[in-house]
Amino acid sequence: MENQKREFDITKFKEFIKKERTVEQLEKEFELSEFEIMGYVSKLKKAGLNIIVAKKDDAISVINLGDRKLNNDNSYNFDIGDSNNIKIAVISDTRLCSKFQ
Repeated sequence: MENQKREFDITKFKEFIKKERTVEQLEKEFELSEFEIMGYVSKLKKAGLNIIVAKKDDAISVINLGDRKLNNDNSYNFDIGDSNNIKIAVISDTRLCSKFQ
């Protein structure tokens, strides 16, 4: 008996992960290993898709947020006039909204 594997459909994969899916669900749906799934996720990220991989308890979840830019609202233009100097302060809180706070 031959071991036949379905041909991988990347378009179906992208559509399937528009809803949050666990790696286990992806393994069953696409008949792939966890390693292969994470490889495809990496390729899609490099292609510019906003894909989030998160670990909840013992399950790893994957969700495709599409190709929209997530940081659109963080662009600011300042008119500094004839001056070539501008003073700025950057403050970052790496623990903001962390579930481990």
